[in-house]
Amino acid sequence: MDLSTDGGTNVRPRDLDHLKYHSDFHEAIAEIGGNSLVLKLLRSIRNEIDTQRHKYLDITEEDWNRMMEEHRQIVEYIRNHEPQKASQAMREHLLKGLYNVIRNEEEEDKE
Repeated sequence: MDLSTDGGTNVRPRDLDHLKYHSDFHEAIAEIGGNSLVLKLLRSIRNEIDTQRHKYLDITEEDWNRMMEEHRQIVEYIRNHEPQKASQAMREHLLKGLYNVIRNEEEEDKE
């Protein structure tokens, strides 16, 4: 999968490797940005996701498409040498992801 050309838009949510792709995308962006703290946090999160993979496999097509569009936009900003826009878009993408994780945990606690 080539993150530099499509932002992963050809990956589908039901693909077995979609979580790996998603983690790889975030790690690649952190590496490009030279942010070792973010890279360490992402790898830590990846370990957590790997242990609880079943929780994250149930993603809607709509949510997956939204995430892939966000990835595509981030790649486009990087390709166009717009680091401020790329940084802002990545920040918003990560915050949405964090919100979704928290929301899913709250819903699971209610069950």
